[in-house]
Amino acid sequence: VTVIYTTHYMEEAERLCNRIAIIDAGRIIALGTRDELVKQSFGTRCELAIHCDGDPGAEQTRWAEGRGGKRDGASLRFTVADPAAEVAEILQAARDAKVPIRDLALTAPNLESVFLHLTGRELRE
Repeated sequence: VTVIYTTHYMEEAERLCNRIAIIDAGRIIALGTRDELVKQSFGTRCELAIHCDGDPGAEQTRWAEGRGGKRDGASLRFTVADPAAEVAEILQAARDAKVPIRDLALTAPNLESVFLHLTGRELRE
């Protein structure tokens, strides 16, 4: 049995659908399971956000940039392909560099990320 379900709510599509088609300008631009679509667009990459006590200084910003990261307000953001190994390395390097970590978040891409990646725009546009 096939049921065709249309929605603009990516969380709803992730929860309810086995296969998903992303349509842009009336054309199917991607088709597959949630995991297939994420893997096709991002592989195993995740985002690590290190939230600092106060704004990171120039030295901490240079430290992050030297490891492929960037400053985003009071956070330092990194894209990691192998979270199990890379997060530990980044945290040890942050400790050595005396980066004042308040907390951190590791975020895996979702369907919303896939849509933005494939179309270059948010659903509201």
